[in-house]
Amino acid sequence: MANFTLTSGANTFDFDPAGGVSSGGAAAVSWTTNEKNQIVVTKADGTLLPFDVDWMFNDKNQLTIQTGGAEVFNFATAPGLRNLFTTVSCVMQVRPDRLSSFVFTLRGDWDLDADHNLTFTVNAKVSKLNGFVSDPIGRFIYHFANLDNVLQTNVLGFAGSWQSKTATDGTPLLEFHYRKEPKPDGTSGGDGVFDLPKAVAVSHGTNQLSYTYNKGNKTLSISLQGTLMIGPDFQLTYVVQRQVSSSGAELVGSTTLGFDAMITRPNLQGDLDLTIKKTDGTAGATTLTIGGNFAGVLGKASLQVGFAYTQTFGPGNQISRTAALNGDLTFPAGKVEWTFSATGSTIDLAVGVDIKFGAVSLDTRLIATFADGQVAGITFFLGVSF
Repeated sequence: MANFTLTSGANTFDFDPAGGVSSGGAAAVSWTTNEKNQIVVTKADGTLLPFDVDWMFNDKNQLTIQTGGAEVFNFATAPGLRNLFTTVSCVMQVRPDRLSSFVFTLRGDWDLDADHNLTFTVNAKVSKLNGFVSDPIGRFIYHFANLDNVLQTNVLGFAGSWQSKTATDGTPLLEFHYRKEPKPDGTSGGDGVFDLPKAVAVSHGTNQLSYTYNKGNKTLSISLQGTLMIGPDFQLTYVVQRQVSSSGAELVGSTTLGFDAMITRPNLQGDLDLTIKKTDGTAGATTLTIGGNFAGVLGKASLQVGFAYTQTFGPGNQISRTAALNGDLTFPAGKVEWTFSATGSTIDLAVGVDIKFGAVSLDTRLIATFADGQVAGITFFLGVSF
């Protein structure tokens, strides 16, 4: 088994990746790491001897031990070892050999860079894991491989919750707030934040929020699961579903995301295109498209424009709903118009196609009064007969 050597004063210690230590041919019992990420030897007399080392992942995603800027040991290239890395409460659990029971921990700060690399800072030394974040049900799961042997893969999971924010230019963004290790007294260790650099979108076909990006000639995504709601003035609200592990531990908490939007390409046919507002309230550059159809809806006081859409939650699980959009139906001379109250955008309706008239109705919501004083009943509006 491959060993590495560290010195303390005049003494030399030989470490094996199964947790054993010897010095001068005599066993020194064992080694592990402490909360300062030092290697700590337990000597035969029970005393502890710490060693300051640097922990770094190299450009092949391989964990190394370094001292004085020089590599002391590479866990990935040592003969007979196949490493396993996991996370528990953001603490990295390192098993040098996945067939062995020996595990040590590393504590540091996590981040996600603009290229979707996961960074791990241990005692001010920054490592970069070149992998990808992807999950079909909205968890923050980071995948990476030993780049000398891409079949040796690892998955790091982080428990937390999704939050939304809007950039000044109107880009709808997501953050994942992950829970850090509890303090020694059991109180919360606070949250860390992964900022996802690209815009979120609505997935075509499911109407679920999705984060999609390209890396290494691959298209990757995080597909959230939740309930999408459209407000009367085009506010988008998305309630993220809670996700748990097989043991019942919470991996993703239920949160409510929100984006202010507006119609900049008004139409009453097909899908609903909503442009996210900038922080100053004007239209941004990002448009979210929600699949569905427009339909007439009887509101409390008037006839309204509704938008009917369906969300898919896995095979055979769908929910359909209709959002009523604020506005006014008016009848100026020679035409029929719908004006959205949130933007003032006006759409001309085709008589006989979008809207039809007949005998005057007893329901005041279905009475049309034209500019010349003529009164008629509305019998059909955007695919719905009344």
